[in-house]
Amino acid sequence: MTRTNLTGVYFRETLTNEKIDKTYYVTYKNLQNKKVWQKIGKYSEGIREAYCNQKRNEIITMLRNGEEPPSIAAKKKREILSIETITNDYFSYRKESKTKANDISQYNNHILPYFKNLDFETIDKNDILQFTNKLKKQS
Repeated sequence: MTRTNLTGVYFRETLTNEKIDKTYYVTYKNLQNKKVWQKIGKYSEGIREAYCNQKRNEIITMLRNGEEPPSIAAKKKREILSIETITNDYFSYRKESKTKANDISQYNNHILPYFKNLDFETIDKNDILQFTNKLKKQS
């Protein structure tokens, strides 16, 4: 990616019909504070840096107002993968034993309350570090 003189606007040189073209992208941080790269379009399609900057500003304004940009709204349609779904599948395959009962108890008392409302696919290293720090403080 090559940076432009506008904040958050980048381009990548590509070939379109055997001619050099630029594909423009904008970057911003979503509600989970993760960096998002969104493709805007190609120079040959009439997309210019100023237009990309305008689109980025619209997206940031929507996020600031609590609205969802179109790209995020489209992704929201998928079913949220909860930690409960994964652990239920995991524990259903384990053999019955004392350790399984102990693990279920540990999960229900410590892990589930903290991660219950999070989408499993969006859990990152910081979430896990905060969780372990919380457990250390309780001890």
